[in-house]
Amino acid sequence: MEDREFEGRTEKEAIANAIEAMGLNEDEIDVEVIKTRSGLFGGGKVRIRVHVGDEQPEPEDELAPDTEQESEVIGFVSELLRRMGIEAELRIAAREDERVVVELVSDDAGILIGRRGATLEALQLVTNIACGRRQNGTRVILDAEDYRYRREQSLTRMAMRVARDVQRSGRSQLLEPMNPFERRLVHTTVSGVEDVTTESEGDGPYKQVRVTYTGSAYQHR
Repeated sequence: MEDREFEGRTEKEAIANAIEAMGLNEDEIDVEVIKTRSGLFGGGKVRIRVHVGDEQPEPEDELAPDTEQESEVIGFVSELLRRMGIEAELRIAAREDERVVVELVSDDAGILIGRRGATLEALQLVTNIACGRRQNGTRVILDAEDYRYRREQSLTRMAMRVARDVQRSGRSQLLEPMNPFERRLVHTTVSGVEDVTTESEGDGPYKQVRVTYTGSAYQHR
């Protein structure tokens, strides 16, 4: 989808106009402020450019298990889901960088994913403990309805939006708790934004990321 431009009296109003016109949610668009114009009597206009994330790539062909670990994973997760009362088809979706992605196809995908992916993360952790400890570093990634891809896209857009807010306001923001992979994604995304830095806070695997302004305070009113 091509980039489009919208106007409003404020950036918030311009974003609202874009969401209404394009029929999307705010976390599905990437916003860039391209012009701020002041009026003679205190009014003004903000023009933004809206970019919608790239189209999701076509899924790869299904792969047959070709290692002892992959067969063990398929059997273990299938039995785990059976005990949970969930019917699902399991298939190897991809092999990449010392990890294997297993896709769970089920009418109960929403239950498998859970709130913010918590159930999927728990299933993945148990699977790696049960089936991965004897292997040579191969990590098992469980996915359902392309949740991983959609979550990455959503986090990248959110990180850029927060970084721009911090850059404009000079005020730090603390993000929601995230797992290590999600935090690395946020750190990497924000690293390209000038005068903004990130740092993890908290204990345990689910820490929060604080986005902080590092530029000169006098630039912000």
